[in-house]
Amino acid sequence: MSLIPEVHAFDLDCFPSDHAVLYYDLSIKKPQLPHEKRIVYNYKRANFDQLISELVSAPLLDLLMQASNVDELWALWQESVNKAVESCVPKITFCNSNDPPWFDGQTRHLVNRKRVHGELPKKEVVNAYGQSDPAPSIPVPHFSVDDVASVLSHLDVSKACTPDDIAPIVLKKCGLALAPSLAVLFNTMLYTGSVPENWKLANVIPVFKKGDKQDAANYRPISLLCIVSKVME
Repeated sequence: MSLIPEVHAFDLDCFPSDHAVLYYDLSIKKPQLPHEKRIVYNYKRANFDQLISELVSAPLLDLLMQASNVDELWALWQESVNKAVESCVPKITFCNSNDPPWFDGQTRHLVNRKRVHGELPKKEVVNAYGQSDPAPSIPVPHFSVDDVASVLSHLDVSKACTPDDIAPIVLKKCGLALAPSLAVLFNTMLYTGSVPENWKLANVIPVFKKGDKQDAANYRPISLLCIVSKVME
């Protein structure tokens, strides 16, 4: 099929011109995107009993004592957990048909929710900063192991992996094994008043709202933050 099947011309009577006006239709097919192959963890076939056993036997608390700052603290914890996951969770390769690379499981989950429920739920933002009270008058909270374990047990495992590469299902299934080290991690960050640089990163994906899909203004950004930072929050 020709790109321009027909070309039409007509003269303008409103003013003299040596040129005719041309109009035509373009016959363009939307190109298919190449299949994006990705290697991901298959948590449905994970050996969580073995994973819990490895995390319990891993010297997570001893490793945390070796860190000199929160960035090292977080890097050591993350490396240890990912190493255990690597040995206990198999991987699979799958193809996302014609979905663009950024259209992952979390994006698909949000799109499906919007189709079913209409608008996505909006989070309320609460201003937690005082205007007159000095900072020392605010008691510093403390994270207990039970507090952390309770939050981990209520995580939504349908959420996608975030920039820390830690899946919510790992945190939930292995919550009792990870809670002691996470409590140390969170309390250290509170007392030092700092968080890892990686926690300031986010995976930003566009979610279509309505209107013309070719218009970037009709998409709203969704930021996927580090799941462990949201547990601490």
